[in-house]
Amino acid sequence: MRITFAAVLPAAAVAARFVFSEFCVGGGPAVLAAAAGFAAGWWWDLPETMLIPGSFAALILALALDRGLVSRVLGSRVLTYLGEISYSTYLSHYLLFILFKFAFVKSTPMIGMGQLLAFIVLVAGASVVLYHGVEKPAQRWLNSWTLARGRRVQPA
Repeated sequence: MRITFAAVLPAAAVAARFVFSEFCVGGGPAVLAAAAGFAAGWWWDLPETMLIPGSFAALILALALDRGLVSRVLGSRVLTYLGEISYSTYLSHYLLFILFKFAFVKSTPMIGMGQLLAFIVLVAGASVVLYHGVEKPAQRWLNSWTLARGRRVQPA
């Protein structure tokens, strides 16, 4: 027997609000929208390529409006700093992985836990150096250059 959409939607909304009430103070409507979207997608058998983007948009909105535990954890100084250096991580990780494999990995395509941890430390260190040594000076230079022309470049 298939459960009707009219029964699933309120149940999903109440369950989502009950589960997330401790963690998502201000983002309740977005959580309810995500639950409604999942219920609707389940009812109409929509492909996940239609469900996932809307669900992530509702999740981002819920976290942006949130004042609870989840928001405080994600807004911590450490995670915020990791977000700031993430572009440097993105740009450097592949080249560093190739160089790391040439230097430290023998014939096997797999790396061990120790090598993985060493690689993560290498990428984190390189990201910090690139962020403070290249990205921030470039932002300052662009801002000083564009201020002379009357425009200001905002960091991403």
